Amino acid sequence: MSKNYLFNGEIMKILSIDTSGKSNSVSILDGQKVLGKIFLNCRLLHSQVIFNSLENLMSLTSTKFEDIDLFAVCNGPGSFTGIRIGLSLIKGISLVHNKPCIGVSSLLSLAYSCELAENTVIYSCIEANKEEIYFNSYESIDGDFWKPRFEDRFIRFEELKDIVKNENKKIVFVGNIAELCYNLGVCFCKFAPRFYAKEVDSDFVGQAAYRKFLVSGGDSAKSLKANYLKKFKVKGEFSG
Repeated sequence: MSKNYLFNGEIMKILSIDTSGKSNSVSILDGQKVLGKIFLNCRLLHSQVIFNSLENLMSLTSTKFEDIDLFAVCNGPGSFTGIRIGLSLIKGISLVHNKPCIGVSSLLSLAYSCELAENTVIYSCIEANKEEIYFNSYESIDGDFWKPRFEDRFIRFEELKDIVKNENKKIVFVGNIAELCYNLGVCFCKFAPRFYAKEVDSDFVGQAAYRKFLVSGGDSAKSLKANYLKKFKVKGEFSG
C-alpha cells in the first residue's frame, strides 16, 4: 500500500478530471483516498456533461473549491477536442481560485490503475489508429511510485514487438487496447504477461497527480499544456 503524504501538515485534497477519451469522469480525492467520483461513458459530448458532473459531485461530497489544494487534469495523449475541454476547465478554475494545477499523462494514470510491484513493468497502451498506439512503460520505485522509462511515444504496433523482445521484467499491459497488445507481444515475452483492458479514469489521474506534485510541484494555469504527441487536422489547419 502506498504511503499517505502530508501537504502543509494535512492530507492534500485533489479535484481531478478526465475528458481525454470516449468516457469522461471527475473525482475528488483526499490524498490517495477517493471521496467521490462520477464516471460517464455515453454518446453525449464532453462539453455537454463534464460541467454538470463537476457541479453534482461537488454538491454530493459537500466540497467547495476553497477546500481543494490541487486541480488535476489528464492532458493527453488522447482526443484532441476532449483534451482541450479538460485543460480549459482546469485552467479556468485554477486561475479563479489561485490554486496550483497539474497535468497528468493518460499513460501514467493507466499505470496507477495497476498495483505497484517490484520486477514488474507496466506497458500503458492507448489506441491512436488501426496501426499505431500511444505508449510508455513504467517501473516501480520503492513500491510507491511508477517512474516513466522515457517520454510518451507514438509508435506502430510492429515496433511494440521489438520493445517486448528486449524486456527483462514481467510485463503488464494496460489500456483500451491492452488485449490486442498482449496478443501481439505474448509470443515474445520472456515471462508470462498479463493485461487489463481499461479506460483512463479521473481517480487514477488524481492519484498520479498526487505523487507527481510531491516530486516536481504543480503548474501555473498559463504553463499547463496539452500532451497531444501527434498532429491533428482541425478546420483545414494542423494543431499539435
